[in-house]
Amino acid sequence: MLDVALLIEHFGKLFSSREEGPETTFDASAVDELRRRDWKGNVRELENVVRNLISLSPPGARLTRRDVISHYSIESKDTDATVSLKHSIEAFEREQIIKALQLNGGNKTKTAKELGVSLRGLYKKLDKYGIN
Repeated sequence: MLDVALLIEHFGKLFSSREEGPETTFDASAVDELRRRDWKGNVRELENVVRNLISLSPPGARLTRRDVISHYSIESKDTDATVSLKHSIEAFEREQIIKALQLNGGNKTKTAKELGVSLRGLYKKLDKYGIN
C-alpha cells in the first residue's frame, strides 16, 4: 500500500476543505497510530477512518494518537472508557447541531427549537464545538 502518511495528508486536506473553518490535521502520534493498523491494502478503509475522525472533530483540531485510539475504542484495551464515551457523545452532539443548522438554512432560532434547547444554549454549544 502507498505511504499511509501521504494518504492521511491527502484525505485530511480533502475532507477538511468540506468543513467550515480551519483545516483539521493529524500530529505525528496520530499518523504513527494509523500506520500501525493493518489496512490490508485497502485505501478506502483508511479514507473512511480519516473522514470519520475529521467529521467528528472541531474545525482546526490537531488530532492525536488518543483521538485515533478513541475511534477504535472497542479494539484497543488502553483506551479510557470514560474519555471515549464523552468524546462519542460530544461528537454525536456536534454532528446533530450541524445537520440541524443545515436543514434550517442556518437559522439558529429554528435550530434551537428543533433541538429542544434555548437559543442561548445553542450559542454556547456552537462556541464549544467551534461551529460558525
